[in-house]
Amino acid sequence: MRRIPSGAEVIEPNLVETMGEPIGIKTPPANHWTQKELETFLTLYHKRATYREISRKTGRGMNSITNKVYALGLHRVRYKGWIESELATLIRMKLQKKPNKEIAKKLNRTLRSVNSKIQTLGLSEESPNG
Repeated sequence: MRRIPSGAEVIEPNLVETMGEPIGIKTPPANHWTQKELETFLTLYHKRATYREISRKTGRGMNSITNKVYALGLHRVRYKGWIESELATLIRMKLQKKPNKEIAKKLNRTLRSVNSKIQTLGLSEESPNG
């Protein structure tokens, strides 16, 4: 906690002194979400878009996105299982020597998730079966 020296003048948070005269400065109102922003946010969130993608599409900062997720009580499941069609796409693209980053984008998964699955399936370049 900050100590104020004795005899120091405490200035009101919304007042600034310029040339000896106080000027009232109003704190800007909280930037409330519009209905359109909220709809865009929810649509992208449920399509499993990243927070960064949601941020770009809504024009909101990353902190704003994170705060909205918590305010609405939303949460992401940390593990998303692989379905057969995703595995088939991953294997096909890996055999076509596509970069893992491209595979991740196609499957709407993180690069880490794709790398892990490739390793598990023994399809990595370092693997003797690769």
